[in-house]
Parts: sequence; structure tokens; C-alpha cells
Amino acid sequence: MPNNRQRTQAHYIHRLSYSAQEKLAGTFVLTAVAILVWLLITSQKTQNLFEEDFTLYATMSSIQAVNKDTNVIISGLDIGTVTDVNIDDDNEVIITMSILKKYQKLIRTDSVAELLNFKFALLGKSVIEISVGSPNLPIIKDGSYILIKESLNLI
Repeated sequence: MPNNRQRTQAHYIHRLSYSAQEKLAGTFVLTAVAILVWLLITSQKTQNLFEEDFTLYATMSSIQAVNKDTNVIISGLDIGTVTDVNIDDDNEVIITMSILKKYQKLIRTDSVAELLNFKFALLGKSVIEISVGSPNLPIIKDGSYILIKESLNLI
């Protein structure tokens, strides 16, 4: 004889009114949007999105693991990235770097860039470090070329 007490119960979501279901769905959507906005704000790539930048160029004889998005640093501080890598008619590699404008005062005409791919070999990437220039020399201008010291190339 079947037990009358064992009735199937509806899932809790079906017992909610339609407006309560809409509020619950809206809460999930707003939570997802809030998480997405938080991720965009805290992302390293978007932290300096609206800051002005300037361009520096450097020439090298070989590419040596430099590519787009290679970091450019001064004294360990991330100040920009490599935005383009091209080869000119003389078969030299031309590197275009986008540097944040607020750090331009640190880069003087005697500043030198150095490719640091062996120091960061464990991370699997290369980094370009620019030395801080002498305060008595003029600040480097937008679109200037900077001397780059290439690291030892084993190939």
C-alpha cells in the first residue's frame, strides 16, 4: 500500500513568486558584472590605461626574445612595454617602446637601455631596463632613440 505522505515536493525556486525569481536572477547578473568590473580595475594591463605615454626607439642586431608586451623597467619599476618590433632595410631590429609620461623625467640623454633576458630566464621572458640618467643632462624627447646594450647571444 503506497504511503500518502511521500508526495513529491517542488524545487524551492518553483515555490517563489515571479517577482522573487526576477530579483534572484538580477542579483546573480549584478554580482557577475561587479566581479567583471573589479577584475578590469585591478588588472595590471588596465592600471595605466588613461595615462599619457611617449615613444622611445632602440636598435639591436638580433631580436633576442624581445617581443610585443616585453616589459620596460627603471630601477625595478614597471614603466612601459615594447609595442612593436620591426626589421629595417639594414637588417637591424628596431624596437618601439611606449613609456609612461610621468617617468620621462628619469630618462636623460645619457640613459642606456639593457636587455635582461638571462636574469629573468626562470620566468621565461626578457625585460628591458633603462638606467636613470644624470639630473644635469636634458630629458630625452618623445620619439628619440636610446642606446641599448644587448646581452650575450649564445646562438
